[in-house]
Amino acid sequence: MSKVYDEPIIKKVFMEIPDSLYQLSDTMHNAGFEVHIAGGAVRDTILGKTPKDYDITTDAKPSDVIKRLGPYVKKAEVQGEKSFAVARLVAYDGNEYEFAPHRLDSGTRSGGEAILSTDENPIGIREDAKRRDLTINALFYRMPTKQERLDGEPGEVIDFVGGISDIENEVIRTVGDPEERFAEDRLRILRAIRFAGRVGGEVSEDAADAIRANNSLTEPSGAAVSDERIQDEVKKGIASAKSPSHYIGMLNDFDLLSQILPGLNTSNPSSSSKNVSVQLATILGDK
Repeated sequence: MSKVYDEPIIKKVFMEIPDSLYQLSDTMHNAGFEVHIAGGAVRDTILGKTPKDYDITTDAKPSDVIKRLGPYVKKAEVQGEKSFAVARLVAYDGNEYEFAPHRLDSGTRSGGEAILSTDENPIGIREDAKRRDLTINALFYRMPTKQERLDGEPGEVIDFVGGISDIENEVIRTVGDPEERFAEDRLRILRAIRFAGRVGGEVSEDAADAIRANNSLTEPSGAAVSDERIQDEVKKGIASAKSPSHYIGMLNDFDLLSQILPGLNTSNPSSSSKNVSVQLATILGDK
């Protein structure tokens, strides 16, 4: 179980960032707003990979983002329901960005609510980190300012939950109590295993204990996972794993294959292929 630190761990890191995002970030900063890259792009940078997309978290409301950045992009709109709304921007270079307001989440996926930052109750990135599922996905990146870029200075990874260490040690750990995180959305069980496969590591001991105590993907009903989400998650797991056989082996060890492929007999995988059909043929083949 990870705790949320009062003071973050800071790591200076260079991240590959499109010029269009720098322009948008500078504009928001000049208007007095905070802007950080969050989640997968930060994780992938620490892993030595080039980010494929960039999710942004900010203390600005989606409407404020549209107002400030609309004139500088090809398309700008607010998407989602009020409590989960984000500003979606399409830059002139074709890159797409989502600016999400800082928030806290509570409840299950189907019956949850979001608490947004207000002037009376400001929510910063430390509080925002608490709502995220895994420590490796709860990292933030402060982009270097224009002057820092001219001076060749990197930006900073901001870590309130020990995610940097977990990436380096190839351990997948939940933010907070794993039983609570998994109870909010049972898909997080599969996500934890997918990311363990991606880094070539394992889930933490307490997360493993929580899965073994209750590995159901359908209970509680408010956090149940649809067949479509299960299929999508497993496809991602096979495609992104360092070793697909290791990834599927973890699904087997946690007795999840019986829920993913109900009514079918499965065996331990032996193929290194990242092709889903090949892997299914391997684990469903004659014993």
